[in-house]
Amino acid sequence: MADLATIAAVVSIAGGVVGGIGALQQGQSEKEANYMAADQLEQQGRAEFAAAQRDALEAKYQADLVTSRQIAVAAASGGGARGVPTVMKILDDTGSRAQQLEQSIIYKGLDTQQRYYAAAKVKRISGDSSLIGAIYSGTGNVLGGVAGGIRSLT
Repeated sequence: MADLATIAAVVSIAGGVVGGIGALQQGQSEKEANYMAADQLEQQGRAEFAAAQRDALEAKYQADLVTSRQIAVAAASGGGARGVPTVMKILDDTGSRAQQLEQSIIYKGLDTQQRYYAAAKVKRISGDSSLIGAIYSGTGNVLGGVAGGIRSLT
């Protein structure tokens, strides 16, 4: 019977160790998956901001075209673009509005990027938590196996 008790103890301990290793590997895999997802979120955030920058440049280009057209129309009417307060006000208003639009587009892109970065941070925290939980679970499995092994011997 002693031999059977020893075998039971070894099997119990081995089972606990194998369970512990499995829990650790699962936790590490979850952490890596969450970190990979976080990297993808950050990449998406950078892409959104880059797109906003391109959109802002396009808005500036369009505003420059409008301003050019306004100057041409003023010049064609004989009033000229200089010295006429109404024309200057229209040009100033167009420039101010274009600048506000550019800044708004950039802000929106930056805000979107920051939201992606925050989501990535949460993913990394979740990954770290998965690994910590797996460490505790794996430790519990090993200790449970050892305890079962000791019970088998007594």
